[in-house]
Amino acid sequence: MKTRLIMGLTAGAALLALTLGYEVGLFSSGNVHRLDAQAVRAAQPTPQRLAAIQATYGVRSVINLRGENRGADWYDQEVAASRRLGLVHIDYRMSAKDRFDARRAAELIAVMRAAPKPVLIHCNGGADRSGLASALYLAAIAHQGHFRSELQLSPLYGHIPLPFLRAFPMTSSFEGLEGWLGLSDD
Repeated sequence: MKTRLIMGLTAGAALLALTLGYEVGLFSSGNVHRLDAQAVRAAQPTPQRLAAIQATYGVRSVINLRGENRGADWYDQEVAASRRLGLVHIDYRMSAKDRFDARRAAELIAVMRAAPKPVLIHCNGGADRSGLASALYLAAIAHQGHFRSELQLSPLYGHIPLPFLRAFPMTSSFEGLEGWLGLSDD
Protein backbone atom coordinates (compact mmCIF):
# COMPACT_ATOMS: atom_id res chain seq x y z
CA MET A 1 0.00 0.00 0.00
CA LYS A 2 2.83 2.40 0.88
CA THR A 3 4.54 1.69 -2.46
CA ARG A 4 1.34 2.51 -4.37
CA LEU A 5 0.96 5.76 -2.49
CA ILE A 6 4.56 6.76 -3.25
CA MET A 7 4.11 5.81 -6.92
CA GLY A 8 0.88 7.80 -7.12
CA LEU A 9 2.44 10.85 -5.51
CA THR A 10 5.48 10.58 -7.79
CA ALA A 11 3.28 10.33 -10.88
CA GLY A 12 1.20 13.29 -9.70
CA ALA A 13 4.31 15.38 -9.05
CA ALA A 14 5.73 14.47 -12.47
CA LEU A 15 2.47 15.44 -14.19
CA LEU A 16 2.38 18.73 -12.30
CA ALA A 17 6.02 19.46 -13.23
CA LEU A 18 5.34 18.72 -16.92
CA THR A 19 2.24 20.92 -16.90
CA LEU A 20 4.05 23.80 -15.20
CA GLY A 21 6.99 23.44 -17.59
CA TYR A 22 4.65 23.59 -20.57
CA GLU A 23 2.88 26.67 -19.20
CA VAL A 24 6.18 28.47 -18.49
CA GLY A 25 7.39 27.70 -22.01
CA LEU A 26 4.10 28.81 -23.50
CA PHE A 27 4.14 32.18 -21.79
CA SER A 28 7.86 32.83 -22.20
CA SER A 29 7.44 32.31 -25.97
CA GLY A 30 4.68 34.95 -26.09
CA ASN A 31 1.91 32.35 -26.55
CA VAL A 32 1.76 33.29 -30.25
CA HIS A 33 -0.47 31.13 -32.47
CA ARG A 34 -1.93 31.56 -35.94
CA LEU A 35 -5.72 31.13 -36.05
CA ASP A 36 -5.89 31.28 -39.84
CA ALA A 37 -4.30 33.37 -42.59
CA GLN A 38 -6.13 36.46 -41.30
CA ALA A 39 -5.66 36.27 -37.51
CA VAL A 40 -3.03 35.58 -34.84
CA ARG A 41 -3.48 35.35 -31.07
CA ALA A 42 -0.82 36.12 -28.47
CA ALA A 43 0.10 37.30 -25.01
CA GLN A 44 1.01 40.93 -24.37
CA PRO A 45 3.72 41.62 -26.97
CA THR A 46 6.83 43.61 -26.26
CA PRO A 47 7.73 46.09 -29.01
CA GLN A 48 10.33 43.59 -30.27
CA ARG A 49 7.85 40.70 -30.29
CA LEU A 50 5.26 42.89 -32.04
CA ALA A 51 7.80 43.63 -34.78
CA ALA A 52 8.59 39.91 -35.06
CA ILE A 53 4.88 39.02 -35.26
CA GLN A 54 4.41 41.61 -38.00
CA ALA A 55 7.41 40.26 -39.91
CA THR A 56 6.28 36.64 -39.55
CA TYR A 57 2.53 36.96 -40.05
CA GLY A 58 2.17 40.28 -41.88
CA VAL A 59 -0.27 41.70 -39.32
CA ARG A 60 -1.77 45.07 -40.18
CA SER A 61 -3.70 45.69 -36.96
CA VAL A 62 -3.64 44.92 -33.24
CA ILE A 63 -6.67 44.37 -31.02
CA ASN A 64 -5.67 44.93 -27.40
CA LEU A 65 -8.24 43.17 -25.18
CA ARG A 66 -6.84 44.85 -22.06
CA GLY A 67 -8.39 48.18 -23.05
CA GLU A 68 -6.86 51.64 -23.12
CA ASN A 69 -4.29 52.11 -20.32
CA ARG A 70 -2.54 55.41 -21.08
CA GLY A 71 0.37 55.94 -18.74
CA ALA A 72 1.06 52.22 -18.26
CA ASP A 73 4.48 51.35 -19.71
CA TRP A 74 3.26 48.25 -21.56
CA TYR A 75 0.42 50.22 -23.17
CA ASP A 76 2.42 53.28 -24.17
CA GLN A 77 5.15 51.04 -25.63
CA GLU A 78 2.59 49.01 -27.58
CA VAL A 79 0.90 52.10 -29.02
CA ALA A 80 4.27 53.62 -29.97
CA ALA A 81 5.46 50.35 -31.55
CA SER A 82 2.17 50.00 -33.45
CA ARG A 83 2.53 53.53 -34.79
CA ARG A 84 6.18 52.95 -35.74
CA LEU A 85 5.27 49.70 -37.55
CA GLY A 86 2.28 51.27 -39.32
CA LEU A 87 -0.25 49.07 -37.51
CA VAL A 88 -3.81 50.09 -36.69
CA HIS A 89 -4.15 49.86 -32.90
CA ILE A 90 -7.59 49.04 -31.47
CA ASP A 91 -8.46 48.93 -27.76
CA TYR A 92 -11.30 46.70 -26.59
CA ARG A 93 -11.66 46.21 -22.85
CA MET A 94 -12.69 42.85 -21.46
CA SER A 95 -12.19 41.15 -18.12
CA ALA A 96 -11.51 37.43 -17.78
CA LYS A 97 -13.58 37.53 -14.57
CA ASP A 98 -16.80 38.70 -16.28
CA ARG A 99 -19.22 36.66 -18.37
CA PHE A 100 -19.65 37.75 -21.95
CA ASP A 101 -23.19 37.97 -23.32
CA ALA A 102 -24.46 37.98 -26.92
CA ARG A 103 -24.44 41.81 -27.08
CA ARG A 104 -20.75 41.98 -26.09
CA ALA A 105 -19.91 39.03 -28.36
CA ALA A 106 -21.57 40.77 -31.32
CA GLU A 107 -19.66 43.96 -30.51
CA LEU A 108 -16.28 42.15 -30.36
CA ILE A 109 -17.04 40.17 -33.53
CA ALA A 110 -17.79 43.44 -35.32
CA VAL A 111 -14.47 44.91 -34.10
CA MET A 112 -12.56 41.82 -35.27
CA ARG A 113 -14.39 41.77 -38.61
CA ALA A 114 -13.62 45.47 -39.27
CA ALA A 115 -9.94 45.33 -38.25
CA PRO A 116 -7.45 45.39 -41.15
CA LYS A 117 -6.22 41.85 -41.78
CA PRO A 118 -4.19 40.03 -40.76
CA VAL A 119 -5.01 41.02 -37.18
CA LEU A 120 -3.20 40.29 -33.92
CA ILE A 121 -5.55 39.66 -30.98
CA HIS A 122 -3.95 39.80 -27.53
CA CYS A 123 -4.55 40.15 -23.82
CA ASN A 124 -2.01 39.82 -21.00
CA GLY A 125 -1.22 36.09 -21.03
CA GLY A 126 -2.85 35.19 -24.34
CA ALA A 127 -4.89 32.46 -22.66
CA ASP A 128 -8.24 33.60 -21.33
CA ARG A 129 -9.56 36.78 -23.00
CA SER A 130 -7.57 35.94 -26.14
CA GLY A 131 -9.02 32.44 -25.93
CA LEU A 132 -12.61 33.67 -25.94
CA ALA A 133 -11.93 36.25 -28.66
CA SER A 134 -10.19 33.58 -30.77
CA ALA A 135 -13.06 31.15 -30.27
CA LEU A 136 -15.53 33.84 -31.35
CA TYR A 137 -13.35 34.74 -34.35
CA LEU A 138 -13.10 31.13 -35.53
CA ALA A 139 -16.82 30.47 -34.98
CA ALA A 140 -18.35 33.67 -36.36
CA ILE A 141 -15.83 35.01 -38.87
CA ALA A 142 -13.73 32.07 -40.08
CA HIS A 143 -16.59 29.54 -39.72
CA GLN A 144 -14.26 26.84 -38.43
CA GLY A 145 -16.88 24.92 -36.44
CA HIS A 146 -17.48 24.02 -32.84
CA PHE A 147 -14.45 21.83 -32.06
CA ARG A 148 -11.78 24.13 -33.49
CA SER A 149 -13.41 27.20 -31.96
CA GLU A 150 -13.84 25.72 -28.49
CA LEU A 151 -10.28 24.38 -28.53
CA GLN A 152 -9.09 27.99 -28.21
CA LEU A 153 -10.23 27.86 -24.57
CA SER A 154 -8.02 24.95 -23.57
CA PRO A 155 -4.74 24.20 -21.80
CA LEU A 156 -3.04 24.06 -25.23
CA TYR A 157 -3.09 27.87 -25.09
CA GLY A 158 -2.75 28.25 -21.32
CA HIS A 159 -6.46 28.44 -20.42
CA ILE A 160 -7.49 26.11 -17.61
CA PRO A 161 -11.28 25.62 -17.87
CA LEU A 162 -12.07 24.79 -14.25
CA PRO A 163 -15.11 26.34 -12.52
CA PHE A 164 -13.24 27.45 -9.40
CA LEU A 165 -10.62 29.48 -11.33
CA ARG A 166 -10.85 33.24 -11.90
CA ALA A 167 -10.99 33.02 -15.72
CA PHE A 168 -13.72 30.35 -15.92
CA PRO A 169 -16.25 32.99 -17.11
CA MET A 170 -14.47 32.87 -20.49
CA THR A 171 -15.29 29.15 -20.81
CA SER A 172 -18.84 29.51 -19.52
CA SER A 173 -19.42 32.51 -21.79
CA PHE A 174 -18.48 30.52 -24.88
CA GLU A 175 -20.63 27.60 -23.74
CA GLY A 176 -23.54 30.01 -23.31
CA LEU A 177 -22.98 31.56 -26.74
CA GLU A 178 -22.74 28.33 -28.73
CA GLY A 179 -26.44 28.31 -29.65
CA TRP A 180 -26.33 32.03 -30.53
CA LEU A 181 -23.32 31.30 -32.76
CA GLY A 182 -25.18 28.42 -34.44
CA LEU A 183 -22.61 25.86 -33.31
CA SER A 184 -23.42 22.21 -32.85
CA ASP A 185 -21.17 19.46 -31.59
CA ASP A 186 -19.05 18.30 -34.52
